[in-house]
Amino acid sequence: MDKGFTLIEIIIAIGVLGFAVAMISLFALNVSQSELFISENLKIEEDIKQALRIMTPEIRSINSSSNGSYGIAAVSSSSFSFYSDIDADNYFEKVRYFLDGSTLKKGVIESSISPFIYDPGQEKIKEVINGISSDDIFYYYDDSYDGNQSPLDYPVDVSKIRSVKIVISVEKEINLMPVPVELSLFITIRNLRGI
Repeated sequence: MDKGFTLIEIIIAIGVLGFAVAMISLFALNVSQSELFISENLKIEEDIKQALRIMTPEIRSINSSSNGSYGIAAVSSSSFSFYSDIDADNYFEKVRYFLDGSTLKKGVIESSISPFIYDPGQEKIKEVINGISSDDIFYYYDDSYDGNQSPLDYPVDVSKIRSVKIVISVEKEINLMPVPVELSLFITIRNLRGI
């Protein structure tokens, strides 16, 4: 009896080995894609948290403008314009958060001094977050909000706004099924509570 492998046994062994290598490669690819997906989602979540950390004190400290205008200038579901002393210089800047395509941007206008004028041509705009997947970012509530009411209906009377809910949903596709990352925050405007 000859000792050794037949051609059929060698072909079967190569097939099993090839199948095992293919399965290990596929598993490694899936792990790599999952790691990329999780990493990107964590980065998006941190970007949203950072934006909300900046927006929170600005919105909480909304107050009358340096020229005496009401603290909230204009509102919509995709933009919010207000006056706040964001740089602690005792003068109130006009701040505007707005959606431009799928990018949330922030515009800031410093007032001129004597007379106090907010020139739209002097607005400095910067990007806050890219990949916004919803046009509805801002929701406005009056002083009767107890956690269960719906937001104020449009057109919103800005003099009734006492709280703002911000919902930021970002969706980026990373060669996988896109899953939006969404965070929200409810902010009460301190200087308008007693009005």
